[in-house]
Amino acid sequence: MPSFRAEMKGFSEAVEAYGVKPVTRAANSALKKVTAAGKTVASEEIRNRYNIKKSDLDPRLEVYPPRSNNLTAEITISGKGTSLSYFGAKQTVRNRVITRGKTDGKASLKTSTRKRSAEFQGVTVEVEKGKRTQLKSAFLTRMISGHVGVMRRVTGKWMKKNERKQAIEEKQVISIASMVQNGQVEPKVIKRIEQAWETTFPHELEFQVRKGGA
Repeated sequence: MPSFRAEMKGFSEAVEAYGVKPVTRAANSALKKVTAAGKTVASEEIRNRYNIKKSDLDPRLEVYPPRSNNLTAEITISGKGTSLSYFGAKQTVRNRVITRGKTDGKASLKTSTRKRSAEFQGVTVEVEKGKRTQLKSAFLTRMISGHVGVMRRVTGKWMKKNERKQAIEEKQVISIASMVQNGQVEPKVIKRIEQAWETTFPHELEFQVRKGGA
């Protein structure tokens, strides 16, 4: 899985001036704050281009805070493909519209009824904002595992448990990692982290130095 990395400028110089302990504590605290800021920017930049909700995206951006014996913090991006159901998927079946929803905090399918049948029968998705795509042979379904996906039937293949039913497979979109690359997100996140570090680390260091002298 790809991750963001930025240099901690001024750390070595601070150690020479104030010693290891206060500088390490300051760096640890600062890293926690700047990585949180970096994750926020990454989420915002991805959602500026792609039609995915913050609540669905942010769990795929994991923050690993620093430890006292290892001053390294990471923002790691999921490299797995993301279901099209997260991108405003709508299935039209005559006069019914089926969308992704939540019931008791779990993924579910939500159905609404229209007065008239729609001309298009199938699933539409909007991966990039303003670009809705029609998938005529696709349909939304909730698997036994609870996962909601945009599926399609596979020609010439049949289910193992029931050979009379045609096999299905999920249509997936690009990974979050690819969205980061395509949206040129990484340089913006690195810039934000470095800017946050330049202001946060001196503040945290001043606090630790004063605390030690109190």
